[in-house]
Amino acid sequence: MIVQTVQISCMTDKAEIVQMALADVVDDARKHEPGTQDYRVLRCDQDDKVLFTTIECFSDEAAMKLHNESDAVARFFKVAETLLSAPPEVLVSLQVVQM
Repeated sequence: MIVQTVQISCMTDKAEIVQMALADVVDDARKHEPGTQDYRVLRCDQDDKVLFTTIECFSDEAAMKLHNESDAVARFFKVAETLLSAPPEVLVSLQVVQM
C-alpha cells in the first residue's frame, strides 16, 4: 500500500474554509476513486495557526496518480491557494507494518 501524507498549514481564521474544502476532496475520493483505500484528515490547532494532516492510502501508484490529478484536488488548491500560510508538505511512503 502507498501512503501519502500531506501537511497543510493555515491561519486560524481560514481553517473552517480549508477544512470544508478538504472534506469535499475526501467525499469525491469516496465516490470516484476505488483505489483510494482510506483517507483521513487530522486537525491540530496551534496558537494562531491550524495544521491539517491528510493520510491517504492507495492500492498502487496508478490510484495515487488518479487522486492527485483529480478535479477535486485541483478545486481544493484553487480554493486554498490564498488561505495557506506555507506550501503543503507531501511525503509518500510504503506501508511496511500494519496493526
